[in-house]
Amino acid sequence: MSLLHGRIISLFIISLHFCLFVILVLNGPTSVNTINMMTSFVKYGASDCFGGFGRNQESKYRWDHTLCRIGSSTNFGLATYNPNDYGLNSSGEIVDDLATLLTGGRLSDTNRQLIIKAYEYTLALKDPYEAMVNAQQLMVASPEFQTTNTPSQIGGERPLSSKPQSTGKPYKAVIYLMLAGGADSYNMLVPDTCTGGNSDGITVSEQYLTHRGNVAFDRQAGEFDVTIDSTSSKQPCSSFAVHDELDFVKELYDSKDLVWIANAGVVNQNGMNKNNFNSKTKTQLFAHVSTQ
Repeated sequence: MSLLHGRIISLFIISLHFCLFVILVLNGPTSVNTINMMTSFVKYGASDCFGGFGRNQESKYRWDHTLCRIGSSTNFGLATYNPNDYGLNSSGEIVDDLATLLTGGRLSDTNRQLIIKAYEYTLALKDPYEAMVNAQQLMVASPEFQTTNTPSQIGGERPLSSKPQSTGKPYKAVIYLMLAGGADSYNMLVPDTCTGGNSDGITVSEQYLTHRGNVAFDRQAGEFDVTIDSTSSKQPCSSFAVHDELDFVKELYDSKDLVWIANAGVVNQNGMNKNNFNSKTKTQLFAHVSTQ
């Protein structure tokens, strides 16, 4: 195997891992996290530094920014690409080689020149290794690395959209918060004062306390102090308690800028219940970060 083929295969494997991360969940936050992960890998290798993947040998599972050193050998895995090993010396040769490895040679002339200038600027201030790292970071952030087609550049500024004419009608928007996991939604909005209950006469608030057990709100600890009124809605409870760290949500609700939608879930087929959901649902359930 030639040195060039070896380098291409190694970087292809790295790129493939990056692609797998993107395929799993693609949204705004994870797109930013993917860029953070790739730039962290270029600088620190497989580590937990600044959004990277992996961990540092010294810090084990505890993130410690003092251990995040460029090219640190304490990380689990480090990219060992060195252009000098292949007789590449000039900034143009190095960027051309990286463009072949990381973008299949599709890097545009405009971006190529920008990266060459960045390489030379960094080289004037720091050592060749950091200059090469900086070039790689810019390369993995380029459209040519992120896509398999050949991007085209119009060479001009994006035109500003004209301001639409006001209709004079009130404006409303639906805002989706895509939480990354770890949020106990059952303890965000909970029954407080309730008269409605089940066939056994057990109220909704009593059912909540029974089923949630020791993780339910503690009234004596003041965890029921933040409440919202629901007397105007067809609810079994005249009031619900909101988690005490979500008092701003109560303010939005009271000002009629927010609505609660409780007990909402995914139903792919009629007749789905807790006993047959596994065979009837096509949606991946219960994962913190799943949007499938």
